[in-house]
Amino acid sequence: MYYPQFLTSFLFAAFILWSPGSLKSQTLDEIKWISEEHPPQNYMSATQPAGIAVEVLTGIWKSAGLNLTPRDIRFLPWARGYLMLKKDPNTCLFAISMTRERKKEFKFVGPFMTDVIGVITKKSKQIRVKSIADLAACRTIDTIGSIREDIGGQLLREQGYPGDKIHLVNTLPSLVSMVEIDRLSAVALGYDTIVWEMKSRGIDPGQYELIYTFREVDTGFGFHKDVAPHIITRLQSALDQMKSEGKVAAIINKYRR
Repeated sequence: MYYPQFLTSFLFAAFILWSPGSLKSQTLDEIKWISEEHPPQNYMSATQPAGIAVEVLTGIWKSAGLNLTPRDIRFLPWARGYLMLKKDPNTCLFAISMTRERKKEFKFVGPFMTDVIGVITKKSKQIRVKSIADLAACRTIDTIGSIREDIGGQLLREQGYPGDKIHLVNTLPSLVSMVEIDRLSAVALGYDTIVWEMKSRGIDPGQYELIYTFREVDTGFGFHKDVAPHIITRLQSALDQMKSEGKVAAIINKYRR
């Protein structure tokens, strides 16, 4: 059946507005806030979620007029949260490195800080490398550990480190324990995070060193690629206001050890 052009346009617009899955109807109240144990950015304290990213997000919520608290954040293993971010348009995962590759997959609010990502091992191993090729050829290094779907392991693979020499685990405590007892030769992770976890577990981080740095990466809040644009705009505006008022810098300084 033939429809005039104006009627066709009207029907298409009506379908978009009334479609149950339309992102125009998506609201902030529908967003699931997902995080993991990754101090000092985000971790579970004795009573509730805490950390740099948690406090920044709480400030964003307040500025955006959302009646939410840290208890509205759900903690999951990183790989599971990462899968949710890929599949569910109502998901926010944080804190997440805003790499060029990830910007093709997700939308972001950020950055709120930068993180040094690299390879850390015991000083006693006396390893000196200048490239990924050096790492792969180093006889002192059998395996490098990383958290599943974390930026450390992703950067190792992207830069050509052999996949059979990367050992993936689900949690940060497991990673630290394994490198401490020499089940892993080294770990690929954010430097501040590994130092924080070691101190929390009574391990002297002074006995470890950063032997290879991938890069400094921006860190932010990741959203599904199909999230409604007005949600990103509203939250980014709130974050930008916090940064301009010095509130984000104050939060970061509070967690420096």
